[in-house]
Amino acid sequence: MKKSGVFSFFCVLFFYSFSGAYFENIPLGFKAFSSGGGFLFRNPASFGEKRIDFDFQKPFQGIDENFSSQFLGAGYPFGKIFVGLKFRQFFFDSVYAETLAEISSAGKMKNFNFGLRLKSYKIAIKTDEYTADDTYLSKTSAGAYDFDFGFLKIIGNAEFSLIVANVLGSGIGIRSDEKLNRAISVGVRRKVGFFGKENAAFLEIVKNTKENYESFDYYLGNFCSVTRKFKIGFALGRYYFTPSLVFADKFFAKSVFEVSAGYRYPHGTDPDFGQLAFGVAVLWK
Repeated sequence: MKKSGVFSFFCVLFFYSFSGAYFENIPLGFKAFSSGGGFLFRNPASFGEKRIDFDFQKPFQGIDENFSSQFLGAGYPFGKIFVGLKFRQFFFDSVYAETLAEISSAGKMKNFNFGLRLKSYKIAIKTDEYTADDTYLSKTSAGAYDFDFGFLKIIGNAEFSLIVANVLGSGIGIRSDEKLNRAISVGVRRKVGFFGKENAAFLEIVKNTKENYESFDYYLGNFCSVTRKFKIGFALGRYYFTPSLVFADKFFAKSVFEVSAGYRYPHGTDPDFGQLAFGVAVLWK
């Protein structure tokens, strides 16, 4: 490890004593990343294809340290029920780690979809000779459980969404417990045609309850199918602009292989907080 124990210790305090954990601001899956990081594209009430997803992200691009994050997800429809599994890890060198595991289930009613997502949060630090006996650290690991619920209504080409995230507002922390951000999201996605191309435009408004968050966040953007195999997108939020590119092609008889790339450009926040992401997915019928 190239960093000193003292430096690593203060980085850990930064991550969880002041700014909140990384998993509070991390999109689960490339689709959520490319939409700016809101909740609209991870509504637990959403249905989808049979699929397996993987992505790799390099956050804090302007900081000369070793940060990384990996995601693995899968989804499978069982008639009128859709089940999803997601797993995300974030690492700062070998000193600090976060894990978020989710299981969700969506159901179809006559006029709308509803869904529930159960979440397990875990954080841990590795002590060294500088921090092993420090009383400032009351513990070296912590965990919490919470859940989200969502509703989805389709009217014509539009999809209206309501999500309540971290309903319990559970507390988690190394030094002291800090409540997770309970958020309420309302949004809409709509298929539209521009210049003979298929587009999917979206708008989302999020109400946050945590003190060190903005009261409201917004996300808007569009995904355009440039050709049968290429799709480009952009998303604009309060602090980030996210362009993305997706290449998709047939993979065997009834499956599709996707490769994705995107970047979150900071605006109105620390310019070192840029984030690079690459994704791979396999979808089949």
